[in-house]
Amino acid sequence: AAVALLVLLASVAPAAAAVLHDGSLERLEPRLPDAVQPLGLHEEFWPDFSRHELHEGDRLILLSKDLATALSDEELTEALQQLPEETLPRLYLKARGMPYCAALLVAAVTEPAA
Repeated sequence: AAVALLVLLASVAPAAAAVLHDGSLERLEPRLPDAVQPLGLHEEFWPDFSRHELHEGDRLILLSKDLATALSDEELTEALQQLPEETLPRLYLKARGMPYCAALLVAAVTEPAA
């Protein structure tokens, strides 16, 4: 039986994420009105929660807003389709000129049998 990795994402602006599932890219951004405003503007905030089941080969990436904006869907898909250890170096090549950027990758991989 295939094992799935369950990821719960709580998004508040300004942030961006994307999930690559079965080779198809979906960009994720907060949609709830209380989550669209930048964190810290109001005393209370309500994150936009989403649930993602990752299977072998799927990826979920969290990106700073500027980095997410700088990457086309094609560039992001191509980077996420690489081996996990190659994804972030590819993205940082695109981000070299940015003063601040961040990315965090969650990859569903199966350990080879011993």
